[in-house]
Amino acid sequence: MKASRGALIAAAAGILAILAGAFLLIPGPQPPPSPSTGPSPSPPPPAGPRVRFELGRVRGLGPLDGVRPRQLRRPARAVARLVAGLYELGFVDPSAWAGGRFPGIERFFVGPAREEARRDLARLTLGRAVRHLSAVEPRRARLRVSFLVDRRGRPLSAVASARFAATGLAEDGTEVPVRHQGDYTLRKTPRGWRIVAYDVRARVPGDRQARRPRAGSWPALRGGPLFVLVIGTDARPGWSIERSRADSIHIVGVNPAQRRASIVGIPRDSLVQIPGAGLGRINAATTIGGPELLVRTVEALTGIRIDAWVLTGFDGFRRAVDSIGGIQLRIPYAMDDPFSRASFRPGVTRLSGREALAFSRDRHDPPGGAVGRSLNQGRLILAALRGFRADLRRDPRTLLRWALVAARFLRTDLSLREALDLLLAAPTIEPARVRVRVVSGTGTTIGGASVIRLGAEATATFRDLRDDAILDG
Repeated sequence: MKASRGALIAAAAGILAILAGAFLLIPGPQPPPSPSTGPSPSPPPPAGPRVRFELGRVRGLGPLDGVRPRQLRRPARAVARLVAGLYELGFVDPSAWAGGRFPGIERFFVGPAREEARRDLARLTLGRAVRHLSAVEPRRARLRVSFLVDRRGRPLSAVASARFAATGLAEDGTEVPVRHQGDYTLRKTPRGWRIVAYDVRARVPGDRQARRPRAGSWPALRGGPLFVLVIGTDARPGWSIERSRADSIHIVGVNPAQRRASIVGIPRDSLVQIPGAGLGRINAATTIGGPELLVRTVEALTGIRIDAWVLTGFDGFRRAVDSIGGIQLRIPYAMDDPFSRASFRPGVTRLSGREALAFSRDRHDPPGGAVGRSLNQGRLILAALRGFRADLRRDPRTLLRWALVAARFLRTDLSLREALDLLLAAPTIEPARVRVRVVSGTGTTIGGASVIRLGAEATATFRDLRDDAILDG
């Protein structure tokens, strides 16, 4: 059974890494927890040495320039205290070492990351090595924090990069090095900052030699199929983005249970019934009633309930691609189109914003004309997912930069908090398991206009996608 929009969005859908825009909303004040449901009392301070992180660079990223550093001092200190507590628990608190168990981990993590952390703690911290040590003395602890803020400068999410070094003292007096570095993605909750994702590396003493484990956790997808309509209009600078013709129309379906996804393109010249407007090209729906009417049109055509939409115009698309450093993809064939200014040789290349726009607009070189053009647009969406995953694994702070790009250059009916949930789930979708397809039909002319009449093949594809968001065959 299909899950509700709220549950699906909260669980996330990583395929929309670059395409999850935002309205920069935050929830209203939360009531204090009742005595029966509130958090358990904090445990007493650790008996061992305290970890005190030296705060390095603290920065804020937001839709408006000029985030004042003093606005971030208090949240930065709160994040530093949380991370310090985590390292005290994992490395220097003797009371937490017994049996390699680490009680109280729920104070630091929330959501799926909590269970993942329970699994990883024993091998990423001292774990069973404690039986070889009499004490651990912290030597260096440094922390950098980046915040994503709303239009008022209030932090919504953060990425904290921690570097920790200590010396372990063995029972025979031998000193052994302890090294740990972690990148933690945090979210502001009613109970304070909590870790929702992490990517950590460690060098900790083992039975024979120092172990060098690495582990990461990103929110797993849950719920039933999720469908998002990705729209690119032909809006030029000064035009209404939401009331221009839909130049690119794709349904992105995600199957959370199988961590697979599908991208199905609908040619812009498809002849369809537009609710309230009658028979016409599908790309006219946005000029009549904006993205909301296009969603209703696609739902009527496909029988698929759309959970959210994301939209951009020519200029926004170009600027978004430039802001993330371009998109790398494989050009499938030679392209030399004076109309779109697409000029490429086959092979892997990194496209700038202008080049990506030209690639997506070329309809003279692709086999099948409009159908091949839509297929190339789907390839761009998939390439964006692949690029985001690669960037995120190199530097988790990429999450905030991509979210900011989406907020500035894309429009959607998602809030920024929902968009962050989508981005956090990106690593759970393997690009190799994403299928791209474009429905086709019969080309004809009606009233002097070229149109495509979708037939049985398109109907079968929509039915296949509707069942589980996975394309068979």
